[in-house]
Amino acid sequence: MSSSGRFFVTGTDTGVGKTLVSALLVHQLKATGRSVAYMKPVQTGCIRSSSGIVAPDVEFVHTVNDSQAPDELNDAICPYRLILPASPHLAAEQERVTIHRERILAAFDCLQSRHDHCVVEGAGGILVPLARDFLVLDLMKALALPVIVVCRPSLGTLNHTFMTLQLIRDAGLTVCGLVVVHTTPPSSDPADEVIISDNHQTLEQLGQTAILARLPYVKGLEDPQHARAWLKDSAPCINGLE
Repeated sequence: MSSSGRFFVTGTDTGVGKTLVSALLVHQLKATGRSVAYMKPVQTGCIRSSSGIVAPDVEFVHTVNDSQAPDELNDAICPYRLILPASPHLAAEQERVTIHRERILAAFDCLQSRHDHCVVEGAGGILVPLARDFLVLDLMKALALPVIVVCRPSLGTLNHTFMTLQLIRDAGLTVCGLVVVHTTPPSSDPADEVIISDNHQTLEQLGQTAILARLPYVKGLEDPQHARAWLKDSAPCINGLE
């Protein structure tokens, strides 16, 4: 995998583990001794605080990695911080905000000029609208970064993942591979284990790509402090990063 340490992290759905994977990517790239920027172009479900509008995904990734960006880069790291926990286009409309690709691209250029590596995390899946005429996939094409796709291992993942991979390739983008995240506790039903085992094999074979990492279910990873300890002590590596 050759990407000069710059990646776009997308997923087959919302809540599939993109932010955890982004935090792991930042952690692994930082271990090379080089500087790493994390970018979340559009964050919905933000929280108003006395210090401003907090973007939860940004806070999570920075807390997990014991890092804090300079204040002057806050707007570049997350150009659009929206309160309503909904699709970006709707949250923006409710707040009378227009999401412009030019602003996002300028923010990315700013981060890229200051760092050796950059990890950009999308919102939801690739066909989520950032505006009525501007999809996440449109942003991905504009950035032209190699893509890591985050997916689940369970029943239903094959269709969602294959469609995502096909659309990314049709857009002329490079797929680095998959990261499979177990977002729920292991099932006691033996049939589920058979399904998951076959899904891993089928995702690679029919998806014509590699599984770069498999992240097991670990209780409490939504807590940044717990996630930080997990990253340092027992998180699996994402294979093939350069």
